[in-house]
Amino acid sequence: MKKFLILFFLFSISSPFFCDEQQNKKSYLLTENEKSERNQKTIIGKQFTKPEDFKGFLNQVDFNIQMSSSIYVNTQSPLVSAPSPILFPFTIGFSWPNYTFLAIQPSVSFFILNSLWHNEMALPSEIENRTATSYCLFFNIPASFSLYLKQSKIQLSVGAGILLPITAISAGVSPTDFGTSGSAELDVAKIQEYYISKGRLFYITAELSWLFDITNKMKLGPVIGAYFPLGSFINDEGFSRFMGHVGVKIGL
Repeated sequence: MKKFLILFFLFSISSPFFCDEQQNKKSYLLTENEKSERNQKTIIGKQFTKPEDFKGFLNQVDFNIQMSSSIYVNTQSPLVSAPSPILFPFTIGFSWPNYTFLAIQPSVSFFILNSLWHNEMALPSEIENRTATSYCLFFNIPASFSLYLKQSKIQLSVGAGILLPITAISAGVSPTDFGTSGSAELDVAKIQEYYISKGRLFYITAELSWLFDITNKMKLGPVIGAYFPLGSFINDEGFSRFMGHVGVKIGL
């Protein structure tokens, strides 16, 4: 009888600790399962959650760097201007959110374009024949659609772009040098006005990239894109000033 009472007493005082340990184990497993579910992505990403603060917003952002080669289409005769030149834009931007199917992906690109004035048009020019040099900023604001694969991400983006050229007389050219409008200085003014008039600033953009996981933070892969000039279509200039590019994109 004494042995039974001693065993009953020991079981009574130990059972709360045993229950607490089991409850803690269950809670731990539940927390781990919740974390696992939260970290899993389907092929179309995860559901958007509003960031609680600025740090949370930054955690939802991927910063992008892009280096590419781009063709700038010239539909005019190469006898009076350059054949379609190859440009080398450098692009920086970001993608937010970085885990959903739909996101925004604004960017800005920089490149240099040489031009001359002929037949009331600003046309691409070889370096030796240039009158004006345009320092160009291309602002792109697309919506992107992402598919999340096991170790990579495919992105298709479509949006609107603005090409903003800051045009100056080229190095080695004097303002009083010959120009088809009367002088080089007048040609440069007309070139700048041409680029920003009659809707020539505006583009429709499309881009496709495939980024592979290099590290937990870094992604790298090919990108191709096409920028369609609205001003050219409006002014019956065909595909003049169309830009297509191929390059490498880095996500950080």
